[in-house]
Amino acid sequence: AAYVLSEGNENSAERHVWAINISIDGIWIQVNATFLQTIEEAVPLIQAAIDSLQTQEVHDAASVSGCFAAEIGKDLLTLELDQQDRNIVVANIDYLWSEKDQNQGQMIGHYSNQILTGIYEFTSEGERSLRELFFKGDKTGFVAGFGPVETVDGVEKLKRPLQIKWDESYKYLPSDKCSNK
Repeated sequence: AAYVLSEGNENSAERHVWAINISIDGIWIQVNATFLQTIEEAVPLIQAAIDSLQTQEVHDAASVSGCFAAEIGKDLLTLELDQQDRNIVVANIDYLWSEKDQNQGQMIGHYSNQILTGIYEFTSEGERSLRELFFKGDKTGFVAGFGPVETVDGVEKLKRPLQIKWDESYKYLPSDKCSNK
């Protein structure tokens, strides 16, 4: 791998402009950002670019396909993942609440840098709803992410996705309970 990292100022504004060019196996990737304050903030973007060039063998070894469940008191939450390619994951999600209305649906999501995110489409009380979800983890388990939400164009979304709180009480562990509905 070869890389070039540069830093400059854009016009007279005191903003940093970060740029990195990476060559991996003859493929060049360029990552530019003006909204980052430090190079440390650029590292996840650079790692995502590098991860996008994984070989199929590396991808298969890190695949998150499988069943994961969180048991919280009498409630059962399941997350059945089918990793379609390096970054696309289809998730069947069931919230089997003991005291509330249950909801079941599907999310076609994006998985990168141990973050799974997408729009969950589900039905609850006969109504179709859309909600943005975030999970952090790998094939050993996932933790759900939460934060303040707002509704934008009919989709419930996190107001500030970069400030997600990862709630360990919603820890999804490998399980065989996805088929036991």
